[in-house]
Amino acid sequence: MKPIDAKYPILLLLLLLLPGLARAVVNSVSVTSVSTSRVALGQPATAIIRWGVSGSGPAATGAPPPTIVRSTGGTFQDTEDAPGIILGSTPGTLSSTVTGSYSVSFTESVVIPASVIYKAYKNGLASFVLYRRFNDGYAPGTYAHAAATFRITGGANAGFNINRQALYFDDGSRLRLLSPGQPLSALSELRYSGSGLLRGVWELATPETTDGEPVYRRLQTVRRVLGGGGRVLLPSPALDTALAGRYLVRFRIEEPVTGFDDLLIEYHVGRAEPQQAPLDLELDTPRHGAFLHPDTHFRWRPVAGASGYRLELFEGERDAAPLDGLMAWQDTRQAELDPRRLRAAPVSGAALPSGQTGVTLSDLSRGHLQPGRGYWWRVLAIGADGRLISQSMARRLHTPANRHGERSEGG
Repeated sequence: MKPIDAKYPILLLLLLLLPGLARAVVNSVSVTSVSTSRVALGQPATAIIRWGVSGSGPAATGAPPPTIVRSTGGTFQDTEDAPGIILGSTPGTLSSTVTGSYSVSFTESVVIPASVIYKAYKNGLASFVLYRRFNDGYAPGTYAHAAATFRITGGANAGFNINRQALYFDDGSRLRLLSPGQPLSALSELRYSGSGLLRGVWELATPETTDGEPVYRRLQTVRRVLGGGGRVLLPSPALDTALAGRYLVRFRIEEPVTGFDDLLIEYHVGRAEPQQAPLDLELDTPRHGAFLHPDTHFRWRPVAGASGYRLELFEGERDAAPLDGLMAWQDTRQAELDPRRLRAAPVSGAALPSGQTGVTLSDLSRGHLQPGRGYWWRVLAIGADGRLISQSMARRLHTPANRHGERSEGG
């Protein structure tokens, strides 16, 4: 008889161990509780998740050695089985030392980033899952898994809309005349409802194109997830004031689609301050001391060489009394105010091309004026090179005490 090869006892031992090894496995994983199953679009969420894991140790005589049950991280994805979209991950490791057959639980606090929720929403998902898989040292290559489900609130059904936009410079005005190199920035104030992604672009048209068809160049792209409805204020980057001339600024909203046109504000970089321009621009209507109504028409005489006009309104006293030192003359010319006494920035107004010498204030422009107040208004004429070439005297204007400006008896 030939002696038995030394390798045969080792092979026989492995064959005897295989049945036990095959039974060494994580049998099941389940989510036993989740503190919240709803997450809101536009903001991060935190959930407390409890995982239950059970398994059996290897079939062997004597006490099995201890081992570790672990999950090395979780994945946010579209479904638990055969995921097609990976949304993100959470790196937290869960582990516990066990011996033989076991049943253990793990509790973790998970932060769900707003970016994960938004990515799920943009992929058309009403819900998504946090997927984890567990294994133990008895069968390192064998896994069992489970997933916690989260439902998105404030998605398409929330009706994300931009309801109103206001655009103004850093001093609150909508019209500026600046010296070369003077610092300037703008703000876009948005009122919105619902939740979703805002995409917009700050753009600027410079004097090289504003004499004809403005050509806008991109200054900055804004992407922000907004949630819950409300108000947001978006600052512009620093605006160029190097060249003399007329500039146009806008914040163009790309998403969501709005029901209104892009707003524009403008500034002029010139070589002369307003008080240096002659006071020879003649105003027609409204008369000094008139009340402002929705159909009030501002009109003035044309100025030779003007490439545009600027109507400016300045805040006066709340009781609409004349300024100190100004007599309430019956004659309009005598009652008009020297505009060099207007030190504050304008609170409203309009910018017009050279061929237009009259305007009715829009609802938006009138909305910047408070009811029951006195204001001063004037008109500036601006040349092609951005210099102020003429200006009018300032006239008094009153807003009715009612908010809508309807005509009443005696108004």
